[in-house]
Amino acid sequence: MIQARNLSKIYKTPGSEVTVFDNLNLEIRKGGLVAVIGPSGAGKSTLLHLLGGLDTPTRGEVLFKNQNIFDWGHRNWPDFGTSTSVLSFSSITFCLNLRLLKIQ
Repeated sequence: MIQARNLSKIYKTPGSEVTVFDNLNLEIRKGGLVAVIGPSGAGKSTLLHLLGGLDTPTRGEVLFKNQNIFDWGHRNWPDFGTSTSVLSFSSITFCLNLRLLKIQ
């Protein structure tokens, strides 16, 4: 199972802040299927990057098997990479994280 708890992502620029999402909570159970849909700029790719460990949140945590993936050392990443699948489609361009696996 993968969980997002109180996940927030804020991009800071010299003159402003852009809040992509704030205090997002999500649970994907074993065998679950989730479609992330929304308009351009809504934060779909940002969410998938956070769930896949490719980006870090401003606040909150992503849990895999009840462990925060952002607290792991490098030794734990291979296990996560072989058991989790995050696939992001953006227009006609397909971006596939190399951490392909099925959610356990």
